[in-house]
Amino acid sequence: MLHIFNVYFYNGGIGHQNNTFKYYIMKNIQFDNTILGEPEIKFTVDKENFINLWIGSFDELMELGKPMANGKWDNFLLHYHMNDGFYNEPNWVIPSIQDYLNSITNIPIPDNTDNSEVKMVKDKLIDLFTSALMSNSEIKISYF
Repeated sequence: MLHIFNVYFYNGGIGHQNNTFKYYIMKNIQFDNTILGEPEIKFTVDKENFINLWIGSFDELMELGKPMANGKWDNFLLHYHMNDGFYNEPNWVIPSIQDYLNSITNIPIPDNTDNSEVKMVKDKLIDLFTSALMSNSEIKISYF
């Protein structure tokens, strides 16, 4: 959950409001479903906000993604299918959190009980990406 605080600055006395600014404070998002000794992928905002995924869970989610109407992959799915970006460079910085968030959001999850873990992984990624976007933070991805 993202916490939003309104901060009011007053000039000339109590009750006279000049400006309102919103500060976004990221809630700690920590999720880990790795399997010891198996490859994993890590999405990191900072030491309190991260998601560690067993590569099998990540693959299962990404394989549900579909090409765009023009037949091409969007940014996130393109990096995934081309095995580049985060696969080749540790602490690879996501170039556009909004584009990647849209990509994850648009992955369809079939309505059956076998996909409960995939849905949970998708929901956790959406939470992390949304919080990073709202707090103007970057997300780094590492595959190891």
